[in-house]
Amino acid sequence: MTARILILGADIAAGKCVALALTADPLVECVIGVGRSDKNRVFAEQIGAHVVKIDSENAMSVRKALDGVFAVVQAGGSFPLGDYRYRVAEQCVKCAVHYVDMASARDHVTGIKALNAKAEASSSLIVAGATAVPAISSALVDSLTQEFDRMGEIHVAVCSADADTSWLAMGRALLPSVGRAIRVRERGRWRDTHAWSEPEKVEFPAPAGLQRVYLCDFPDLDLFPILYGALTVSARGGVQKPLLNNTLAALGRLKRGKSAKASSTKRTSRGRVSSGFQKLVDTITGVHVHVLGQQKGAVVRRSACLIARSNSGTAMSCSPAIGLIKKWTHEGVSSAGAMPCLGLLTLDAIRSELAGHDIILVRS
Repeated sequence: MTARILILGADIAAGKCVALALTADPLVECVIGVGRSDKNRVFAEQIGAHVVKIDSENAMSVRKALDGVFAVVQAGGSFPLGDYRYRVAEQCVKCAVHYVDMASARDHVTGIKALNAKAEASSSLIVAGATAVPAISSALVDSLTQEFDRMGEIHVAVCSADADTSWLAMGRALLPSVGRAIRVRERGRWRDTHAWSEPEKVEFPAPAGLQRVYLCDFPDLDLFPILYGALTVSARGGVQKPLLNNTLAALGRLKRGKSAKASSTKRTSRGRVSSGFQKLVDTITGVHVHVLGQQKGAVVRRSACLIARSNSGTAMSCSPAIGLIKKWTHEGVSSAGAMPCLGLLTLDAIRSELAGHDIILVRS
């Protein structure tokens, strides 16, 4: 018996990647959500998937589209704004349908826990952040835990170099988040700073190499201090285009120079706009984690990195969502609730979805 999986956001590369992977699974019946423009209909016909009309901001439309659906995958670029950001997840809870999204926005991923009680009552599993951060970044850290008695610092870095995305489009996507106020955990205390500031150089494996990366408002900043007990956690990102990195950094400084009133307005609006860093995550090239801690009293430093070659980054960012759906359809769903995508997939399980793609794991 096949499980009907509804995919939202198939108009972007990440959504298409998920759809192509799931249609190849004999236990999955793939259904593509089609909005007002019908632009996903041709793609659905090409891969042999069914289509269903849906307006993700309309509760009745969502509930109608969920009829007979086992689980929903909501791809990165398809999230509504403001009060509608959990509209699909909320309707999945009401209809006892499982849900996974590929969001990387800090507020969205950490805030999904607000649906936990209702999800448990309906026996549905609602998962946010099944993408590079926090799913892959946490799986990389998990793969290193046996080498530590205690983790003191965790530093996450991602870089992007998608050949199919113009640098102008990337800059426009990142600009709304650049310069915004964020909090980072440092030596056990929260510190206020700004997105796309405090650059550092991180050595990624080839072909990325040495990259300059900047602070990003990723969910790891809130999740990792609790999950791993780390006193210091940082999360950075960058694009493999120095001119764009430097331009965004300069624009961030200009935005931070605005009046205190304007800065306050920016902070209160956080969470009611799309995360500009979603584009960075959807077009990822590498996910790198560096952990500093102790084992038997000795200082230990370890790094792990998944690096995509031959423009395979989209497959990497989609692998956690694909892996979760396959796990649910092949093994069943053993728990219920609403949670970030942490501890639900091992690094080996994620890598198994990358077979056939030029993506390697490097540890040091």
